[in-house]
Amino acid sequence: MRPGPFPWYRGWTMVGLGIVMVMMSVGSVLYGYSIYVTPVSEELGLSRETINSGIVFQHLGTALLTPMIGRMLDKVKVSTIVAISGICMGGGLMALSIGDALWPKAALLFFPISFGFSGAGSIASYVLVSRWFKVNRGRAMAIVAFGQSGGSVVFAPVVAQLVAAFGWREALVYQGAFVGIALLLIAWGMVDRPVEGETEPKPKSLDESEPVPQVPDEPPLPLKQIIANPTFWVLAGIVALTLAVVQATVVSLVPLANGRGIDLVQASTLISMIGVSGLLGKFALAIIADRFDRMKLVTFGVAVIMAFAFSLTLELGYWGLAISCSLAGLAIAGFWPVYSALLADIFGANSLGSVEGLVAPIISLTSAGAIYLAGVTFDVNGDYRLTFLIFGAALGVALLLSLSLQFMQYRRARTAKS
Repeated sequence: MRPGPFPWYRGWTMVGLGIVMVMMSVGSVLYGYSIYVTPVSEELGLSRETINSGIVFQHLGTALLTPMIGRMLDKVKVSTIVAISGICMGGGLMALSIGDALWPKAALLFFPISFGFSGAGSIASYVLVSRWFKVNRGRAMAIVAFGQSGGSVVFAPVVAQLVAAFGWREALVYQGAFVGIALLLIAWGMVDRPVEGETEPKPKSLDESEPVPQVPDEPPLPLKQIIANPTFWVLAGIVALTLAVVQATVVSLVPLANGRGIDLVQASTLISMIGVSGLLGKFALAIIADRFDRMKLVTFGVAVIMAFAFSLTLELGYWGLAISCSLAGLAIAGFWPVYSALLADIFGANSLGSVEGLVAPIISLTSAGAIYLAGVTFDVNGDYRLTFLIFGAALGVALLLSLSLQFMQYRRARTAKS
């Protein structure tokens, strides 16, 4: 009898839980923060540099906590970490609504909200899914990434409406209560690994006589072995530069549109457009993720996001921004799942939490710097043109790193054949 109450492989149930988990965490922190920038800064009289410092504190907290959380995900039940994260994130969001003092809010973003973001976000969901899938790993991770699009499609317009209707303080209370309860329910229904005899269904691509490759139940790699691998550092550089630009762009997108005469609710739809187009990108990725070289897919994603950054230096109106965001969403949506699947392939599923945890501080610190830079360049110049020129150049570096890694892989493959 198949374990669980449903007539399908339980790995797909874990994929469904991962979607909702990512939607809760990414939607609350990454996409939600952008909605609060304008109303909070106006009520409290804060400059753009100061208001952006809040998300910088969150990234610094993530940089400090994620290596520990990643290692814990490889050694402790994922469900336990998710439950703790739900309490931290839900309580932290609700507490942000209290008072006007900035240091308590910075402390909340630095610890409880950062812990919740890391412990119930993309890393935790990919660690969980990588243990349930081997042959269809790329597809499963691409489907989990639908949660990132859901975070923008669901959270951005809802939070904008809550802020418009009740103000930012009450919106934070409602958002925190919902997120905390939802993550506790997800943790309750989560199963870390397949039980003995529970195997991933055989895909059509495998011959009838071939056994289905299973994820080995082995200890995670030592941290020293991971750090000593040059591929780790090249991949870390690529993803850090790319995701730093993406996160700083998401935080700056609504204020950028506001500065061009677009109102708050309409500007928030630009984030939703990234999410909606991301859904289409993920549909395509779910089909091709296990059929194409993952490194080539990463390179393509970097190139598209670089073009998006440069497009934001132009004086585009609402529809120009909408088209640009929609095209960028196709690449942004698939970047993290492809990258995570690539790490699982290289370092093993049982070490994915540790590897992602080591990369996360690099991403967080780079993202914090990018977000802070966006605030400073806006305050100095009164617009974001210089910001996105710098971001485009940074992505040019990431593209060169990605191409160099592809070349190294090509050289190794030729050497192996000869």
